[in-house]
Amino acid sequence: MNDTLLIGFGNLGSSITQAFLNKKKKISILEKSKKTLSLLAKKKNGLISIYENVENINFNKYKYIMICVKPADLKKLTEKLHHLIKTKNIIISLVAGTKIPTLKKLMSSKLSIVRFMPNL
Repeated sequence: MNDTLLIGFGNLGSSITQAFLNKKKKISILEKSKKTLSLLAKKKNGLISIYENVENINFNKYKYIMICVKPADLKKLTEKLHHLIKTKNIIISLVAGTKIPTLKKLMSSKLSIVRFMPNL
């Protein structure tokens, strides 16, 4: 259970994925955009697993869940994830301007949440 799930594959998600690939580490990606999914499928090389529906994910498999979505998409996403994420998952939020108390309110106060503020 050391696998990582990345939710959102914009500029930041793409950079994170490239870092994983450079280190030859596996990463799974959840992305809603059909156009982005088709681009990702071309990169798929045994190190990347791709999901387009949250319902298809076994969250027990993942230790780390990295959330890289726009703040406007966060509430809708957390409504879907709320009952699926386990307390043993570690949430890594890269969502701009969203503090840990807000994330705990949206998901669960029992979750371990880390907030990163990268500078691209």
